[in-house]
Amino acid sequence: MARARDAKGRLLPKSAEATAKVKDRPRADVNIDDPTSVAGKDPSKEYRWASRRDENKLGRHEAHGYRVVNAKDAEAKGLKAPFLHNSQADGTIGNRDVVLMEADKATVQERRERSTKVNQSRVKRELESVAEQGLRDGLLTKREAQALVEEGFVQRSADE
Repeated sequence: MARARDAKGRLLPKSAEATAKVKDRPRADVNIDDPTSVAGKDPSKEYRWASRRDENKLGRHEAHGYRVVNAKDAEAKGLKAPFLHNSQADGTIGNRDVVLMEADKATVQERRERSTKVNQSRVKRELESVAEQGLRDGLLTKREAQALVEEGFVQRSADE
C-alpha cells in the first residue's frame, strides 16, 4: 500500500498523531558539537556510552563498576541525554547499538589509579630490560642505561 505524498512528491506522515509525537518528544539539553553529551549528570557519577554488540566490552565495563542506565530512573534524576526520548524496549537509554552506562566516580578513579600503577611498573620493567640488553650489547653506556630507566629516554649529544 503506497503512502500519501504532498504536492512536491514528499512522503506525508502516516498520521497526524505520528507528527505530533515527533514534535512533542522531549529534547535533551546537549552540546550540538557532541551528540554523546549528557546533561543533568549526578556529580558523583561518571557516564559512558558503550556498544551492546560487543558483549565482552559491555561485561568488562560492568566488571569495572558501570551499570546500564534505565530510562525511567534517568528521567526521575533529571538526567538528559540525546537518546533519552529514544529509550529502547528494554528500558535502557541508547540508539541502535549504543547504551548509556554510569558508575560511581570514586570507583572509576580508584580503578584508573590502580591501572596506572600497574602500567607504570610494566613500562619500568621493560625499560630496565632494554637498558640491560643495551649495556650487554655495548649500545648504551652505564649513564645512558640509568637515564633510560629513570627518565624513559636517552638523549645523546650531536657529536656521538
